[in-house]
Amino acid sequence: MVEISIALGIVSFAIIAIISLLTGMLGTEQENSAHTSIPQIAALALHDLKIKRAADLSPSKPDSYTFYFTGEGAPATSPTLAAYTCEIALSPVVAPGMFNPGASVLMVHLTFRKGSNSPVIQTLHATIQDE
Repeated sequence: MVEISIALGIVSFAIIAIISLLTGMLGTEQENSAHTSIPQIAALALHDLKIKRAADLSPSKPDSYTFYFTGEGAPATSPTLAAYTCEIALSPVVAPGMFNPGASVLMVHLTFRKGSNSPVIQTLHATIQDE
C-alpha cells in the first residue's frame, strides 16, 4: 500500500509539472503569433492611412488615427470585435542640417495593442508621402 501511494504521489507531481509547462508554452505561442501578424497588419494600416488621408480634402488633416483589426488581420468593423488596436501618430520629418523633405513626407508611429486597453505589444515606425 505504501508503494502505491508513493507511486501515485510521483505520478501526480509529474502531471502537475507537465500542465504548468503547457500553460507557459501557450503564452509564448500567443506572443509569437502576435509578433508575426503585426507587420502584416501594419502594412494594411499604412494602406488604410494613405487612402483615408487622400480622401480627406480639408487643409488641416488629423495627426492621429486609430484602426482596429481582427485576429486574422482583417479590418474590424467595431472596437469590440477587434483583437488588435493600431494607434497611429503622424509628425513631420525633421532632420536639422540635412535634406529637408518638406511637409509632404511624414513620420508614422504605429503602436499596437492586443485589444483596446491592453499594454503596448509593439511599436513600428515608417514614413509616408502625403499627397
